[in-house]
Amino acid sequence: MKKKKNKNKSLIKKFTKVFLGSMIVLFTIASIAIAGYAYIISQYEGIDMSLSDLFGLDKDKDDDNGRNIKEQVNFVVLGVDDDGYRPDAILFGMFNTTTLDIDIISIPRDTRVELQDPLYSTLVERRSNTPRVMKINGVPAYSAVNMRNEYTVEAIEDLLPIDIEVDYYVKIGLGTFREVVDMIGGVEMYVPQDMYYPDPYQDLYINLEEGQQLLNGAQAEQLVRFRSGYADQDLGRIRTQQEFMKQFANQILEERNALNIMNIATTILESAETNVALSDALLYSRFIDDFDVDRLKMTTLPGTDRYIGGVSYFIMDEEETRVLFQSIEEQYEDTNHYIDNDEDEAIEEPISSIDKNIEVLNSTNVGGLAGRVSDTLAQEGFTIVNVDNYPSGTYETTRIMVSAPNMGEDLVEFFNEPIIEVNESLSTEEIDIRIIMGSNQ
Repeated sequence: MKKKKNKNKSLIKKFTKVFLGSMIVLFTIASIAIAGYAYIISQYEGIDMSLSDLFGLDKDKDDDNGRNIKEQVNFVVLGVDDDGYRPDAILFGMFNTTTLDIDIISIPRDTRVELQDPLYSTLVERRSNTPRVMKINGVPAYSAVNMRNEYTVEAIEDLLPIDIEVDYYVKIGLGTFREVVDMIGGVEMYVPQDMYYPDPYQDLYINLEEGQQLLNGAQAEQLVRFRSGYADQDLGRIRTQQEFMKQFANQILEERNALNIMNIATTILESAETNVALSDALLYSRFIDDFDVDRLKMTTLPGTDRYIGGVSYFIMDEEETRVLFQSIEEQYEDTNHYIDNDEDEAIEEPISSIDKNIEVLNSTNVGGLAGRVSDTLAQEGFTIVNVDNYPSGTYETTRIMVSAPNMGEDLVEFFNEPIIEVNESLSTEEIDIRIIMGSNQ
């Protein structure tokens, strides 16, 4: 099935696609600065040399042959609190330039890390009392001021149980976050619960009521910083942050924000710390017309909260994390569409799950969860052939196991950031789809 590209996309949609497609995504809003300027400047045949020099534009890198474009671009976004260096929000992302998928993994700030020898030796050389084990957001406290971002990125690379290298990072503070939210007229979203938390020592006063409302910059900061009232603390806050990201993305698409692009970009550029040059943003801006916002996926690093030595840590589940990255890699390899920047776009329709045999298994400690989910799916017309408990332990993340590629996409909306896996052996059990409920539900 062929779809003609729409050559008349509005300025704001093009800007937002650069914003997403140029690697830095949503929560910190940091890429608005880079992507906004990248798009606006790319509309002119000539680029003023002083502007080029100001933003470090390397014309030799940004050529028409796609030179230096990587198949997968990895990035880290750091949202810091008012001390200016301790990350309050950490996002690890991957942008695949072939499939145009963007996968964002939230890393809880309390994640326990054991520093590897190269990084540990470097930090100890500067501060002899540097602990080998710490929370990941503590790394900057032991780093030289001019290396805080780089060492935090190195700690993230060492944490993840796969061989991966971060290409780009962006750090932005809460003051800029508040200002940009106000500049787009606030963010409309549902506050999931009453939020009250006074902390005069941090000059923090959170007081939000549950319900749908328009949040200004100060209220948005309260929303994304609140965590003490969630049963699962930082994980609950991450879920709310991810919902905020989605609502922010929807509202920045509004035409009324088109005139704000340059002001927003200037605000970000004045405060963000990043190794993304304007030439990098221009290099990847070729994907503007092909990027689909629906290909953005967000999840949380698998793991659990645990007290160790009297300290509350988030402990990453290494096996679950490997499975997560494997599923992302398979998603890239098994994609059923291709992007051609010069020709039409071919897309194969997904397979409907309505007439498939579906099994629902509960791997959580929540009694009756599989039954309730099955009832919901049945009311929507899906065929449920079996409901039971999962016999082999607990999953952190819900899995939708399908017997063939391109299946199960129409079930995603019923779950919280599920992982779709292809398991062709299911067909031998006369089951087309097996849903294993994870604790993230």
